[in-house]
Amino acid sequence: RSEKQSYLRTQIIDKGYSPEEFTKFCEDRKGTDVDNWTLEELKAVVEQFKNQDDVLSVDEEDLTPEVIEPLNISEAVQHALSDSNPDQFIQAQAHSPLESQGVYSVPCQVSFDNSLSLQESLEVSITGTEVVPGSLFSSTKVKFQIETFPMKWKVTRSMDDFVWVKWMLDQRYPGHYTPPIPPKKIRYSVSEDLRKQQVMFLQKFLGGVMRNALFQKCPYIVSFLQEEEARFASIKKAAAKEKKVSGLNDLWSLTGQVKCDPTFDLQTEKERITYVNTCAVLKKRLKKQTETLTSKLLEVTEVIAGINESFSSLERLQNYFPELTCNKVLYKSLQDSFQGWSTQNLKATQALQNHFRNFFKYEEMEMSNLKSMIKERNNKYAVYIKSEQNNNKLQEAKDEFAYFNYQLKKEVLRVLNDTQNIGNLHFVQFAKTFTGIQETTCLVWQELLEALTQARNSYLKF
Repeated sequence: RSEKQSYLRTQIIDKGYSPEEFTKFCEDRKGTDVDNWTLEELKAVVEQFKNQDDVLSVDEEDLTPEVIEPLNISEAVQHALSDSNPDQFIQAQAHSPLESQGVYSVPCQVSFDNSLSLQESLEVSITGTEVVPGSLFSSTKVKFQIETFPMKWKVTRSMDDFVWVKWMLDQRYPGHYTPPIPPKKIRYSVSEDLRKQQVMFLQKFLGGVMRNALFQKCPYIVSFLQEEEARFASIKKAAAKEKKVSGLNDLWSLTGQVKCDPTFDLQTEKERITYVNTCAVLKKRLKKQTETLTSKLLEVTEVIAGINESFSSLERLQNYFPELTCNKVLYKSLQDSFQGWSTQNLKATQALQNHFRNFFKYEEMEMSNLKSMIKERNNKYAVYIKSEQNNNKLQEAKDEFAYFNYQLKKEVLRVLNDTQNIGNLHFVQFAKTFTGIQETTCLVWQELLEALTQARNSYLKF
């Protein structure tokens, strides 16, 4: 039994997979009692779990910059698509035959207001974490306390609940950007330091969800923020039976119509792809550079602390020569100053780490999500071109490409605008924090100057 549990911990928990999802995976096979499985059977089911085509098996930690090539569009297709006017909107209850007029509408399901979307001002905050013992693998996991204002909702959710919410949004609202959740490397850790990173990621995830008006109207988001744990578990289970999106008419929107845009400007798309690719590379570089900087600053802090200790030893040494009263004051003042400098330097290092490394890690993952949306649009375009050549389901393929093309244009601009506004506020807070640290550091040296001046004046009197 212990050998089998050890194997499962190594293959599932230690490698960042969700133990709860693995448990669900096993329930439909031989159940969750480890004694009912042989070690060989467990090895086989673990491989099946890892190889399933599911959002949970995608390793979001693999963020090696991947270049997305622009679409290879023939001159004839470019010419045909460039005739469209992207500023012309056709309000229709069915497919518009006037493709040359650009954007057209397709009817879909309308999302209605709820207690969440009707609020003018919303605040959803993670107010605390709790480490609780697990059950299946005798491991522990983290629960997150979430409060929603002004409704005063209070719930406790697990990391698996957040994973499910992201998966649900991706499935229910294709073509819409969903924010990243913590990478698998830290997702299920229970260490205090990594819990802080988890909270940062999850708070940004919730903020991104709440800034999307369509997501606010999602009944599952309301349940996530309002229902107690057992009730929410039942809702998640029932959601699995919801009809899958099989066409544009199954989509949800604010108006009951989705927009479709078949136009494709090659130069503009090249510029967008270049921007997203380069941003992903530079933000990954910034994260690594910040890690290097904080590592070097920690080394400097240790050196400063060592100098402080040397001054402390010199100050104690003066007890052997009490007549040198000025020396005792000198070394005591220098000791205090270097101790203060060491403390402030450590705070500055922590501020850099918190405001830069984690921030750019999150933004790097945001760019990765945008790249995935570009790939999806490009795949839809390839299907559209193939259908056009084979004259097979041409209208359906064209509508899907045009929908994802429209959504990509809209969502990229929305997300990048959102990112720049959040970034501005984030670094305003960093500047305030760093200014306070530097002001305190200046006071340390000012106090040294005053102490040494006073000691010198006392010495000169004699």
